[in-house]
Amino acid sequence: MQPPHPEDLIGRAVGDCELERLIARGGMALTYEGHHRALDLPVVVKLLDPRRAWGRPALVAAFLNEGRALGAVLHPHVVRVLSAGEEERIPYLVLERVPGRSLRARLRAGDLDLEARLELLHEAALGLGAAHAAGVAHGDVKPENLLVSDHGALKVIDFGLARLGDGVQGASTAVYGTPAYMSPERCRGEEPSPRSDVYALGVTLYELICDRWPFNAPEPRRLLAKHLEEEPPLEPLRAAGVGAGLVRLVARCLAKDPAARPADGSELARSLREVLDGSGLGDDDPGAGGGRRKGRGRG
Repeated sequence: MQPPHPEDLIGRAVGDCELERLIARGGMALTYEGHHRALDLPVVVKLLDPRRAWGRPALVAAFLNEGRALGAVLHPHVVRVLSAGEEERIPYLVLERVPGRSLRARLRAGDLDLEARLELLHEAALGLGAAHAAGVAHGDVKPENLLVSDHGALKVIDFGLARLGDGVQGASTAVYGTPAYMSPERCRGEEPSPRSDVYALGVTLYELICDRWPFNAPEPRRLLAKHLEEEPPLEPLRAAGVGAGLVRLVARCLAKDPAARPADGSELARSLREVLDGSGLGDDDPGAGGGRRKGRGRG
């Protein structure tokens, strides 16, 4: 028996849901809009691509275990897992459907000023903090995996999927994730952790301020080497007009030593809130208390 093609699954029942439309294909996962028949609710159904998952029980177990662990996380800034299971050898997660666009799409649209960007980053840190408290690390934090709802709230999505893919060749082993956002320990092949998620949020924070990554290179291996060997350039942050407190927080998030970073998303959220509420975005003196200014429009 051959595994079904993704398009052939449309209209089929998966658990209590009917698959209606294929909306995304990842390295290992397929994402569909669906309808939960028992709840009469629009949902998102994420499947492991059967063409790659069949005959790989460890992969299936990792996918379902991650989904069930995340199902225990009930937080306004984390997409909710409604159920998880297996249907005719196809593992699936049923997620709440949140109308909106990724943070990446919003950045490209250019409709978020700096203050709005930082508030969304704070919401991402809160959501990740709740997941970290439940023992779940994300492993691929980036603007593509931060969903901004049509009501303006952010939800973290796609936990754990990067480690199910084929990986990128590092110095000595394959590593999993997106090279631009990978912490030094992840570049060495270590497992995701709350502190590696904080590093990825730090890269995202840098990007939200500067409209560029702290490190870039034409090849993934060279980019991984920069995360391992080079210090992040802080002058672009200062040139963007943000205060010293925010520059220091970005530098902490991007520390090579995981122990020097905020311990998890919750600690980062608290630190960012203190900076935003205390010094303002443009004051060099963290104790100045000079009120928050609107950031420049970016995108």
